Amino acid sequence: MRPSREAASPRLRHDRVCAVAVRPWWRRCGHDPRPQEAPAIPHSAEPVRATDSGHVRFVATERAATWAKERDAIVIIAVAPGDAVITGQVVAWVFARGGRLPEDLELPTWCVSVDHERVSDADIRLGMHQLSDIAVRALSPGTNDPTTAVHAVNQAISIARTVAKYPLNGEWVADDDGIIRAYAPVPTPVDFLQEIVGPVRRYASAEPFVLIQLLRLLAVVEEVNEDAEIQDVIEGERRRIVESAEELAHKDDAAWVREMAQPGAIQRASRVAGPQTDIVEDDDEQAERENT
Repeated sequence: MRPSREAASPRLRHDRVCAVAVRPWWRRCGHDPRPQEAPAIPHSAEPVRATDSGHVRFVATERAATWAKERDAIVIIAVAPGDAVITGQVVAWVFARGGRLPEDLELPTWCVSVDHERVSDADIRLGMHQLSDIAVRALSPGTNDPTTAVHAVNQAISIARTVAKYPLNGEWVADDDGIIRAYAPVPTPVDFLQEIVGPVRRYASAEPFVLIQLLRLLAVVEEVNEDAEIQDVIEGERRRIVESAEELAHKDDAAWVREMAQPGAIQRASRVAGPQTDIVEDDDEQAERENT
């Protein structure tokens, strides 16, 4: 079957999410090797609530830090671009460094911008979400184009591996004294996995090649990040993929998926067996290996 017109799109979306979205975040937030977690939020903190429903378009961390410094306060943003919010939901917290905030203080509701559609260059998960949409549409009965679904998941592997190997720090802005005045969380590797694996798995129960491509994505991420939460998510998704395979019409296909879900099976599936090595290696890793 000839791939649909969308088959060429995944490459563009992979380049876009890395070049336009993820890399600027590394430059802005990922330069400090120390893990940056949100400062503790006291009970006296005032909630900032969303004034509209939709998806977060961007968060104004720099502006929030300036606002906080002028009032000797701290702003902790609770959402990231791409998150779905509803009117009245807490999207940030504000508290004074010492004592309490003035009762007549106008809270910075502008620190989180919400749009009805999920369209924003600040949404670094959007490219992965679009790849997921392509795969799901390709697997619909009206389209029946599993080749395009495999292409989309294949492009998602590069994104998932990059964000798993180089997790982003939270975005934070400190004053001249080193006091964090504003903080905003960023999507985690788990967020990226949830954008692609679950949605595609639910529609791929009749397509063993797509299920195995999802297993390959999980294996690639598993290699580069040993975080316990990520490993738990990978194991859970791997189990659900095997369960989905039980719906396949042919028992041999189900057995194939079960086999590929076993530890090391993706690596052993190479056409030519060689020394055990990573499934994927980027340019920086190759250079590092050659220099050692």
